[in-house]
Amino acid sequence: MPRFLVSGRDEAVADFVADHIPEYRASHTPFSTVGLCDAAGQIVGGCIFENYNHINVEAHIAVAGPVPRFFIRECFHYPFVQLGCRRITVLVREKNEAGRKFVHRLGFVQEGRIREALPNYENLIVYGILKHHCRWLPGATHGAESSERIGRRELERLSTVRT
Repeated sequence: MPRFLVSGRDEAVADFVADHIPEYRASHTPFSTVGLCDAAGQIVGGCIFENYNHINVEAHIAVAGPVPRFFIRECFHYPFVQLGCRRITVLVREKNEAGRKFVHRLGFVQEGRIREALPNYENLIVYGILKHHCRWLPGATHGAESSERIGRRELERLSTVRT
């Protein structure tokens, strides 16, 4: 089934992400989204960007079904090119192995652990990616951090992703 980027539906995309990431709680700070919809116009994926400070932005992603490459490229293009950030930070529950593997395969590097960060005392793992290491952007230097490539089959296998 075809999938398309969606704009102008930030609240609907944020609701989708919040519904798929139980520990995600929207902050009361401004946010932007990159949304993914199916042919019927239903939101099937989204990435929320918040806590932007011109250098870094935090991202939260949830996708139901296969993750199209064009969606991934847009999830990096928006913060790095449009916002001008030099890094993106993602927090993933320590027990969310699929989410941790997904962000690693996208090129994120584990940078730390926030102990007992969730109401159930679970830890969050901090991941980051630098603009010049992001292989999803044209002209990136593709540093050692992004040496692992992600293929179509791997994206399909990691189909339902929640970070």
